[in-house]
Amino acid sequence: MRLPLMTVLLMSLQCAAMAKDADDIGYPTVAAALAALKARSDVKIETAQGWTVVREEATQTIWTFTPPGHPAHPSVIRRAIEQKNGAVYLGMQAKCGAKKNACDKLIAEFTKLNEGIAQSMQSSTGAEPDAWTASAAQLERVTALSHRYFAAKDGKRYEEAYALLAPAQKKVIAFDQFLANSTQFNAKAGAPQARTIKKITWYRNPPNTAPGTYAAVDFDGHSANLRIHCGYTVWVEQADGAFLLVREEENYGDAETLSKVTPQNLPHIRAQLQCRD
Repeated sequence: MRLPLMTVLLMSLQCAAMAKDADDIGYPTVAAALAALKARSDVKIETAQGWTVVREEATQTIWTFTPPGHPAHPSVIRRAIEQKNGAVYLGMQAKCGAKKNACDKLIAEFTKLNEGIAQSMQSSTGAEPDAWTASAAQLERVTALSHRYFAAKDGKRYEEAYALLAPAQKKVIAFDQFLANSTQFNAKAGAPQARTIKKITWYRNPPNTAPGTYAAVDFDGHSANLRIHCGYTVWVEQADGAFLLVREEENYGDAETLSKVTPQNLPHIRAQLQCRD
């Protein structure tokens, strides 16, 4: 099966962005860029949770516009596949109409997203040629949502994190219980440092569950009081293309408990906790 061009090229990315004028998107304002793109008949436009994504297949370009209410709104991120000296790069430019700190945070989030997409695509190169494969859009949504969910929980924005749960999952765990669990974990873990997506595994209509497209996201976490922290989240695609959380599992070992464990024995404990390396 032929993958979308953007998906294929992401496998060979050599850096997250090329050195170009970060504000050079070809339009004077964010609104002008969105209006011009919407007027074209050769682009694909998608919306998910307020974000507007415009895809130019001919030029291998993705435009992502922030939703109203976002701290960096109005802003647009333009990413395009580019070649230089025989290597393939993902060039990224932005136009941001918000304050500098909000703009800087938006750029940092997309830079991290680019790196996550490239890593996820590289881990999928062993798939069978005729097997179903997630599109670049699906991969991008799940990667972005995962980072958003982790950031909300680590930042103690529990209502924002809970809003990403699927209705069925909210019936399993009420917000009060979600809040108590998250608060207890953050107190145990201490100051969060980073979460890294290790792998994204896709399932289409898996057995013994509701039909649909699912993404299992394995991650590693790092915080002040934990020596080991890993787990996974499972997302299911909705009719509008968005994804919602249907399952989450976290395993960890605190630094005090594992203080006498040698570095040589840590991989064994990580394996017991089902951490992915």
